[in-house]
Amino acid sequence: MSRSLGAVCARLCLAHIFSVAICVAPLAHAQSQPAVLPGVEITGYAKPRPKTDLADDPAANPASVTVIDLPEEKKRNTRDYTELLKPIMGVASNNFDQGGIGFGATMRGFSERSNGGGIAYMIDGVPVNLPSHALTNGYGDLTPLVPELLERIVVTRGPFDVRFGANALGGSMQFTTQDNPLAGAALSAGNHEYARGFADYPIAFGGARGYVSLLGSTAEGYRDNAELRVINTFNKLLFPMAGGTGSVRLQVFRDEFGAPGFIRRDFVENGTLNPRTAINSNDGGKTDLQILSFNYLEHGNQPLKTTVYVMHSDLDRYSNRASTVPINEGLPGQALQVDDRITYGATAEKYFRWGTAEGTGTDLLLGAGVRVDDAESQIFNTVRRVRGTQTEDTDFRIINPHAYAQVNYKPITWVKLTAGLRYDYLDFEIEDRTRGLNVSPSQGITQPKAGIVVSPFRGLDFFANYGRGFIQPSAIGGQLSREPNLEAPELSTRELGVQYTSNDGSWQALADVYRTTFSNEIQGRPPPLLPIPLGPSRRDGFDVEVKLRAYQQGSRALWLFANYSKIDGELVGRTTGTHIPDVAEYFFKYGFDLAWPLSAVHFITWSASQVWEGPKPINTTNTLSTQRFSRIDTKLTYTNRQWKGFSAFAGFIVYPDKRLEETAFTFGTPVTVGVSPKAPVTAQAGVFIPF
Repeated sequence: MSRSLGAVCARLCLAHIFSVAICVAPLAHAQSQPAVLPGVEITGYAKPRPKTDLADDPAANPASVTVIDLPEEKKRNTRDYTELLKPIMGVASNNFDQGGIGFGATMRGFSERSNGGGIAYMIDGVPVNLPSHALTNGYGDLTPLVPELLERIVVTRGPFDVRFGANALGGSMQFTTQDNPLAGAALSAGNHEYARGFADYPIAFGGARGYVSLLGSTAEGYRDNAELRVINTFNKLLFPMAGGTGSVRLQVFRDEFGAPGFIRRDFVENGTLNPRTAINSNDGGKTDLQILSFNYLEHGNQPLKTTVYVMHSDLDRYSNRASTVPINEGLPGQALQVDDRITYGATAEKYFRWGTAEGTGTDLLLGAGVRVDDAESQIFNTVRRVRGTQTEDTDFRIINPHAYAQVNYKPITWVKLTAGLRYDYLDFEIEDRTRGLNVSPSQGITQPKAGIVVSPFRGLDFFANYGRGFIQPSAIGGQLSREPNLEAPELSTRELGVQYTSNDGSWQALADVYRTTFSNEIQGRPPPLLPIPLGPSRRDGFDVEVKLRAYQQGSRALWLFANYSKIDGELVGRTTGTHIPDVAEYFFKYGFDLAWPLSAVHFITWSASQVWEGPKPINTTNTLSTQRFSRIDTKLTYTNRQWKGFSAFAGFIVYPDKRLEETAFTFGTPVTVGVSPKAPVTAQAGVFIPF
């Protein structure tokens, strides 16, 4: 098969955010229509999607959906993608501080250990998750995202979008990049020896147009051996094509990184270990990624959409995760994980609409596609990155054809009924040389979807939803090769919700309650140890959010937001050890977005948010757990319209207490808690120079 291809800042931030919190009901932040200034746009973070008309989003279900339109000021004032996801209702987003690996993004009570594998991602229609990855099954790495080039993020909580198959456990996220980004260069720098440069430039010839871009960054990080170097180019070309628009996207990404590992929490707390200590100065690795994709969108309100893509990804990661104290680097204890694969595929979907002038009618979405992963997975015992014994050597190919359909029927203007069905067929070819096994199992997974929206009057929607999802069984570690009949773990989610938007758009609210049942909970462990099947599980939870326009005078506006999510999860059918590991009890998030023109030329925008995360069990008996902690993010930007949008910006991330709790897992024998301590304050500042 194929291979290759400080304290002052904290007090200031806390004082202002707490003053805002007094004004905010302890609910949630939701949609807003953009407050458009002469040259500056503030949209806030979340905008619940209208559920009564599918013309602009034919596959939208009556689910808890948030649409994020990020203004330029926020996008370029960002260190990593967790900052984009942190404020969103119900989303956990944890940078493990281990270099260029997928972070712990998840929703609705699924483990952060999955490196993003509990959410299904797409970028411009190209799937991101990598099944049977050497790190975690369904590995979802968004590190190659370029924030400046993002146009929209659509977050669907739960397995309700028919366009997503595997990994849509907590939900799904669609990322759309811009066709016409603002041309210019952004330069920024910060503490922990951080520097970043980004530039994009428009191109045009004939009837085609587009842009080229280049990003480079370097950081040493808060902890020892935490350096990260990135070079990334993202380029897009658009052209007229057959009654629509075609586009070609080319991205080439490479990072090299160190990995400080996870150190014992008790040793840091009693002063035995400095919080910056690294496990092994030779840990780290590199990622290479190349993506070439083609998209076509037919014009009109019944479009045909197609995506064709080929992607090569190659990750080498050296890590020592079995120990939570620094090791003798000359002795065994380190391991190398290799995942080298080519992924290619295509999807096509067609939208049909039959309506009446009274607003009733039917929408139909039909789609089909195929995806192929052709991969090599290896694990070696290493000393100072010198390979020794090989403990995993598996080649595999996964062929995944799929088809889906969804119909939306409005018998009357204030009721919409939804029914959908997705079918995925998984065909595996596994050559497990470690165990001397060669198998070709296959299975099909049917995922029904259904929902209803009732809108008794303008601005108010009640909705109910049902959906099924799954995660593929793993082709590595001997799971499928030793047990070819192993079935894919499946889940089902039921959801009830309500959302309201005032007639003048000055406040919005969204609330939902859900129950998810999962056939086989999986707890990840450090390789080469296999994951532990924990059996069936159940999650009950709810989310509430509100956003309020507290002040507006002309183009000056202050939006306040807050959201709260509660999760209760348990392993069912067990008398002991019933806690689902790595699931926080709750999230509480609040903050503000401020737009303040000083004149027709000078503009100030300011945003800040604080996230509180409740305790979470680290093991099934909850004898080991984290404590409640919080994090503050604030971003300030000055823009000069006369200078073609020149801007200067600054951002801060503050952990006011309990810097050991966000990234905490169990490791070793005897079992201890390994943590990656956070920096008390992370700061950056920069300028944007338009071309």
